[in-house]
Amino acid sequence: MELNTKEAWLADHPWETVGEINRELCAKPETPHRPGPGHDSTRQWWETARQQRMTFREFLDLCRRCHAANPFAFFNGNTFARVLAKILEPVCQNLPSVEATMLRNAAAHYVAGAINARELNEVCRHVDTLLRQKNSVKP
Repeated sequence: MELNTKEAWLADHPWETVGEINRELCAKPETPHRPGPGHDSTRQWWETARQQRMTFREFLDLCRRCHAANPFAFFNGNTFARVLAKILEPVCQNLPSVEATMLRNAAAHYVAGAINARELNEVCRHVDTLLRQKNSVKP
């Protein structure tokens, strides 16, 4: 798998799993888990996208849009960071630990608006180079 190919990133991740992650995050500090103002529209965007193949950037742009819509009353950033880490696990298993951490952090920070597209693209180019090298070495 490379980041610039179209994949079904969300196929195995229904909206209910996103809600469950938020529920778990809210339970630790005893914060009420409840929908935010954009919950219904975000759920709809997510479920529609589950049927689609997207590039990694398209997937992250969807997550960024969902995050910005505030689907939950609390912990939207942490929720999407945890969702991204879960979805990226198969990719990260094929990377050295430093690059896996870079990819997870860059994805979460991009979705939260903390880094821009140029910074994300630099990380993705680096990771794609490693993934291509690893794939070309396979027998």
